[in-house]
Amino acid sequence: MDSITSLLYRVRTETTFGARYRPLHSFWMGALATVLLVLVAPAELRAQGSSASLSGTVTDPSGASVPAAAVVLKNVATDAEQKTVTSDSGSFSLINVLPGSYTIRVSKSGFTTLEKTGVVLQVNQSATLNFALAVGSAEQTVDVTTTVSTVDSSTAELGTVVSERSVKDLPLNGRNFTQLLTLTPGISPVSVGQNSGGGGGFAGSAIGTFTFPSVGGQRNRSNMFLLDGVNDLAFIGNYNFSPIVDDIQEFKVQSHNDLAEFGQVSGGIINVATKSGTNTFHGSAWEFLRNEKLDARSYFLPKRNPLRENQFGGTFGGPLSIPHLYNGKDRTFFFFAYEAFHQSQATQNVVLAPTAAELGGDFSGLLAGGIQLYNPFSTRVDPVTGGYLRDVFPNNQIPSGLLSAPALLYAKTLLPTAGAPVSGGNLYDTTKQIVKSNSYSGRLDQTFGTRDALFGRVSYSNQPITDSAGYPGALNTISIESWNVGVHESHSFSPTAFLDLTFGRDVGSDIQATSYTRAPSDFGAQLISSGVTPKFITGFLSTPPILIPKITINGYTSTGGNNLQNTQLANTYQAGGHFTKILGRHTMKVGAIYSSLNFYGPIAGASASFSAFQTSNLQNAGGPSGKGTGNALASFVLGVPSSSQRRDSLETEHGGSIDGVYLQDQFKVTPNLSLNVGVRYDISIWPSYGDLKSGQGYVGTMNLTNEPM
Repeated sequence: MDSITSLLYRVRTETTFGARYRPLHSFWMGALATVLLVLVAPAELRAQGSSASLSGTVTDPSGASVPAAAVVLKNVATDAEQKTVTSDSGSFSLINVLPGSYTIRVSKSGFTTLEKTGVVLQVNQSATLNFALAVGSAEQTVDVTTTVSTVDSSTAELGTVVSERSVKDLPLNGRNFTQLLTLTPGISPVSVGQNSGGGGGFAGSAIGTFTFPSVGGQRNRSNMFLLDGVNDLAFIGNYNFSPIVDDIQEFKVQSHNDLAEFGQVSGGIINVATKSGTNTFHGSAWEFLRNEKLDARSYFLPKRNPLRENQFGGTFGGPLSIPHLYNGKDRTFFFFAYEAFHQSQATQNVVLAPTAAELGGDFSGLLAGGIQLYNPFSTRVDPVTGGYLRDVFPNNQIPSGLLSAPALLYAKTLLPTAGAPVSGGNLYDTTKQIVKSNSYSGRLDQTFGTRDALFGRVSYSNQPITDSAGYPGALNTISIESWNVGVHESHSFSPTAFLDLTFGRDVGSDIQATSYTRAPSDFGAQLISSGVTPKFITGFLSTPPILIPKITINGYTSTGGNNLQNTQLANTYQAGGHFTKILGRHTMKVGAIYSSLNFYGPIAGASASFSAFQTSNLQNAGGPSGKGTGNALASFVLGVPSSSQRRDSLETEHGGSIDGVYLQDQFKVTPNLSLNVGVRYDISIWPSYGDLKSGQGYVGTMNLTNEPM
């Protein structure tokens, strides 16, 4: 258990609220309700939401504060309104504002109404906009076109927003939005193991050009990806669900923030806000095509490798209406996005397959290269030197009685037939790499009057990949699935009291397996009958009943690694919330967050490796010619491996969580000076490894009996 207490500013204040006792009492009641709601919820909300906030001060011509002025913020696209009134000090605050374009109107009896248009609020922005009202009739309206400064003067935040136009218009290879991260200050595109390859197939597989950078000098696995404020992080520091470019409203790279509501991240926060529907129907469609006809031929190849690549999709959104039953204008909006990436690319890898003569024990062809084979079964101690002696195989001919029946069965069934000799081998492996990725995202927004706003989003992607496992007939198959779900409810008790609740689910899996197109359905049983131990074929916890071992022959067609690996990219439930109360110039916020930490990852594999050492001269490995002795394929047909492995584990973690509570006060000392005071407490509970229910225990399966494999 690890705890971290973060005290952002240590300030001791003594304040007498006097007549404001009741508002303070309601603040603590709301705070208590928020904490209780989070504690009974199933998981986490990180306070880094995707909404914006707007605050300011309303004054008269003399500079005095104007209390009880009506402030109305209206979304240009949806006509949704948020309303509040100024406090006794003339200040106001509007929170939980969706990114977009707005108009804001301020009115008070005895003053002309002032309306500002062109107000654009960005994701996670804390904007300030002040108003100076002129004396006159409230029926008189003064329209002013204004812009909100992108410099956040009310907090110590450092961050950069990448707008919708930049996301849509800048060229992106593979339409991967992370390429745009390098446009922001403090970003360093570093490469480290695992996520430098975009997941490498075992922890996701990023499409196109991508970057998972270091932010502010921190490790690039210390970043956080958020999608509409919901955790979208995979376990090696990349994303779980890759947002569709045309579904992105905008995103923000936040490198520093001293507010107590932000925590649990030592690197940067990449906060993506998705699009919502509006009062008008709108959509888009696209198709990006690439094939070998558009590519130059490699200088070293006689022709271009066949390539078929298509990336296509579309979006559609608007008001949700059912003719004669329901009209969702100004209230209910939907937005849906779909994208596919389909690629088929041929390869031209040269491999070395065993010949029919070699599988019959005839390795005489090696003598031309000065390589002599030695009989491993003749190994004995040299009485003179104390070393080891071996007898040669005359003319490199291995007697048929020494050939391994399981090895010959394996080779003749699975390994390809050798072709004519070419530079580097005797066979071309032209197995195609096929990628078929499909991504879906749907969002629904609903407003209930002026007090409640609710949105829900479901995002899903699947990405099957197949490519060569080392030679024709051996296939690597990868199946990647990602889910990201978010629900957010915002309730206004009054113009000065707000409650926000969020629930999220982030889950993904990456299943790697190997298949053999030439293997008959009973091949496992055939191997057992030929003499392979059943423990290399059956009895695994998380695989099909029959598993075909992987064979690595140094220098020849081979496969390697595990037969099955199911890596859970993410498995997080999220829930949390915060309660906000405006007390004069104070905007007080209290919140709590909870995030579960779980993992499920079965791994199974059986393999054997063969090298030249088993058929070499133990006293002079280089041999008389200096070209070497022994041959890995000869060791294979003799059935004498250099190593073997059986792996059968069910890696699970459960019961872990990251929890946090915070209290924050944003005090507007003057219209141009804000003081942020807060305290935050985070606690990390490490999950338990293993699961007694599955029989794995907390350290996996241990077998201390000296039982042969």
